[in-house]
Amino acid sequence: TITNWEDGKLEDFAVPRHPKRAELGDRTVPFGKTVYIERGDFFDLEGPDGIANGGRPPEGFKRFLPDGKVRLKYAYVISCNEIIRDPKTNEPVELLCTYYPETRAGNTPEGEARVKGIIQWVEASSGTRCKVMQYDRLFKTEEPGKESGDFLDDINEESLTILHNVILEPSVGADAVTIIDKLSNNPGSEVEKIYHSSLAYQFERSGYFALDSSSKVDDLVFNLVVTLRDTWDAGSATQPKKAENIQINQDNEATQTQQQQQNKNTGGNAPVLEDARRVALRAGTILE
Repeated sequence: TITNWEDGKLEDFAVPRHPKRAELGDRTVPFGKTVYIERGDFFDLEGPDGIANGGRPPEGFKRFLPDGKVRLKYAYVISCNEIIRDPKTNEPVELLCTYYPETRAGNTPEGEARVKGIIQWVEASSGTRCKVMQYDRLFKTEEPGKESGDFLDDINEESLTILHNVILEPSVGADAVTIIDKLSNNPGSEVEKIYHSSLAYQFERSGYFALDSSSKVDDLVFNLVVTLRDTWDAGSATQPKKAENIQINQDNEATQTQQQQQNKNTGGNAPVLEDARRVALRAGTILE
């Protein structure tokens, strides 16, 4: 919650749709009193994370810390004044923050040090809710069935994770409604052959996601189609750790942020490889 922001006020930021393709134009990103951030973007020095790390942030951590400052990408610098915790788990559920109006849109006031940390966010009241299907490896080993003789023994039961109430920027919802309307009004048209999956995004720091064919105007579904990077541990499946969100507001519903949901690779010592250099079996939809 941005405590010094006016209740009910929204401010729009014009943000490029693509950092290197100006011809795609801008999208509108609202900012308001209540925003969501990635749980992994806030390191809680006095909570379970901090206790496990001796009360110190991880080496090189440049994002949000208690009593620290961070920039909300494209918007303002904020500082954390107070942490509201879950009484049972002691996990942070809300951060009471102050924003600095003079830092709007990347500006650093003269005489002040530039804030290095930049994190993702999404405004709570205007965000589009959807369901996200995250796919991981179908098998737990590189050679299914090698040890037991039955490849079914090596099925990765966590190869599909369904995330509900994910919150995306409103521009994503508007784009999805547009393409669903096109498909509904011209189901057999060959003039412009499009599919639901024609609408795809990179959710920052997460991967590439495409609209699922089951999507409806009031029930959007996105599928993970390509991860940004991956590691392989030959001994086990390295399911990425799902990011949990701190809600910088008073709504306790589980959500995800902006056009991002951070995944952390948690297993394996193998070097990072681009997906294009690794063969993996993934679930998919045959269009034709």
